Amino acid sequence: MAISPMQHLSLVLPTNLMDELLLSLQSEESVQIYDLSEQEDWQVAFQTSDGSKGSALRMDELRRREEQLEKAIQALEPFIPQKKGLEKLKEAPLSLSFHDLESHGVIRDEQRLLQSVQKQLAVLAKARDRIQQAQEEITSLEKWAALTTTPDQLKRFRYVRGLIGTIPNSEQDQARQALLAHPDVEVDVVFSSETEHGVVVLYKSGDLTDLQDTLTSSHFKEFDYQGETLPKERLEQLKREIKEQGAVEAATLETLSQAKEDLNQLKYQLDYVLSLGAREEAKGSLASTAHLVALEGWIETTQLEALKAKLQKEFGNQVVLQTREVAQEEWDQVPIKLKNNALVEPFELVTEMYALPKYYEKDPTPIVSLFYFVFFGMMVADIGYGLLLTLATGFALKAFQLQPSAAKNLRFFSAS
Repeated sequence: MAISPMQHLSLVLPTNLMDELLLSLQSEESVQIYDLSEQEDWQVAFQTSDGSKGSALRMDELRRREEQLEKAIQALEPFIPQKKGLEKLKEAPLSLSFHDLESHGVIRDEQRLLQSVQKQLAVLAKARDRIQQAQEEITSLEKWAALTTTPDQLKRFRYVRGLIGTIPNSEQDQARQALLAHPDVEVDVVFSSETEHGVVVLYKSGDLTDLQDTLTSSHFKEFDYQGETLPKERLEQLKREIKEQGAVEAATLETLSQAKEDLNQLKYQLDYVLSLGAREEAKGSLASTAHLVALEGWIETTQLEALKAKLQKEFGNQVVLQTREVAQEEWDQVPIKLKNNALVEPFELVTEMYALPKYYEKDPTPIVSLFYFVFFGMMVADIGYGLLLTLATGFALKAFQLQPSAAKNLRFFSAS
């Protein structure tokens, strides 16, 4: 029950094995690499390295792929039915071994997957857009349903001309009265509302100039309609289009609601791309020449032998590995990992809440756990309540599929 002992690790290998080694180390998750570019002794290697430009381009490409996948996930997720309450807690979280993640990521057709999802989303967006446009046009045309001609048809008259539009409907109705009073104009009212009249204004061919002042003073606004069919017929067309596009929308929503496997594949692929990005980013922390690569980091003493065996099996003698004890001047740089038994381990949450101890300090978690036992018992001195809390947290840990962090929180309350 203490801070886990660490070892300083150095690896030297041929440049052509760099990607394979980083993949191997990432699969084990036991080595924490630190940035050699910040170490004075390694500056010469970074000055002679010429791979930074290529690495930057690869990182840009990986970030672009990451962004595309995240957008596709965010767009698709709302359409997938979500389980609620206890059913959601019982559902196992997505899980895939590192080996499967890598092997599937390599063979998965990322572009086909993205294009398939984007195509469905585009169809849905187009259908909804056309429905919205049709509804907006219906709103503007409904009041003109009684119109028996169109602006285009009026332009074809030889001896009589006409305009279609609206004029304000005021309390004294001055605008309409002004038009009706004109000697060379005939006004047909198509509709009337609280704010306006829809009118057809007929006048003799060539008399528009004389009529213009009257139209202007009446605040006449011409009806902007380019259709060749009557508004009533156009309304019927729009209603049919809404019905058709509604069917497309419903079918697409049904398809998207059943695309949970595609969503899972997108999430797996995103994790794979993030994994590639982490390895590419790690390359910036390595010292390299044309032929050799060196890296340094930290590893738990208990995991060292397993790493040596793995590297020997995968690379033979091509990778040189050296370890040493942590030097005193490195104590502030060493990553801290607490190691406690199952009873004390949940109380690491309290230690982490404040600050992890330094490498040369003692782990306060065992002492903290004793105080929590005592204080919690003093505050809740009810064996029935304590038994109920223990049974409830125990049931939740057994019955539900919880994330590790949530499970650790429940074990904390159970232990308390």
